[in-house]
Amino acid sequence: MRSNKTMLDRKNLKGMVRALKEGEILWYAPDHDYGPASSVFAPLFAVEQAATTTGTWDAGENVRGDDCAVCSAAQAQRHGV
Repeated sequence: MRSNKTMLDRKNLKGMVRALKEGEILWYAPDHDYGPASSVFAPLFAVEQAATTTGTWDAGENVRGDDCAVCSAAQAQRHGV
């Protein structure tokens, strides 16, 4: 498998889900600050940092936990990880 086969726009969630369903590897870094209306703020090393929840929600709705390298603690427990 060759890396960096294609580049997907950050807003192309359908393309991301399609790539995952086709067995491709996807890197999505939801660490951008899109402002208070589109971000949540959580402590990171004792500093409030902005993060988006869209990618996490979308992956949780469309990808099985065992296909996802990053999953919630609840998903990990359900899948025995």
